[in-house]
Amino acid sequence: MQYVSKWCVVPSDVCFRIARGKCALDVRQWVGENPQHVQGECFDFSHILVIIDAVAFFLLQQTEPSISVMSKYNSPVLDPSAIPLIALGSMNETHKEEVELINQLGRLLEDAVNGQPDEAAITEKLHEWAEHTKDHFSRENQLMQDYGFPAFPVHSGEHDKVLAQIEALYQRWLETKVVEPLADYIFGEWPRWFDAHVNSMDMVTAMFLSQRIPQ
Repeated sequence: MQYVSKWCVVPSDVCFRIARGKCALDVRQWVGENPQHVQGECFDFSHILVIIDAVAFFLLQQTEPSISVMSKYNSPVLDPSAIPLIALGSMNETHKEEVELINQLGRLLEDAVNGQPDEAAITEKLHEWAEHTKDHFSRENQLMQDYGFPAFPVHSGEHDKVLAQIEALYQRWLETKVVEPLADYIFGEWPRWFDAHVNSMDMVTAMFLSQRIPQ
């Protein structure tokens, strides 16, 4: 397997080292040792960040989650102690808040599946989580724009995709009050996406921003 970009062709062994967190060091070393793979006259840090972002996310979507994702409809949705820490404290705090909300929603959904539904509580918590996620993504998008993060279109595109999914689920819940489609997403698709996103796009974004934002 290879990852092909407009700047280079990255072999699979380098991709997996990137995906496991060594990031820029591995890319820089590989580029220095394999100049024949680099295409074009310019290969700078911006290009490295774009490649890290895309390769890591691509690979992590195909591997087992590093966060402990619980079994179907069993709370908690995610183990809070296993959330990967990245280079920007404010992003770590937001991720902690996100997981707290998703686990609260997960407990309500688990009760509903087990015959004790509280539709009003589910609606309230789902709305709270959706609004938190909008604010979370909006803050990250603004930081990326303010500091000129090169992979902003890729990262913000993932935000847009997930917000659309959450909005669709929220509207479906309001219309039907059917628990299973919402529970399938909360206990299945979302934690896998969150794990991949934090370990790839957020990791690289935080590394970039931490070098520019006083902490």
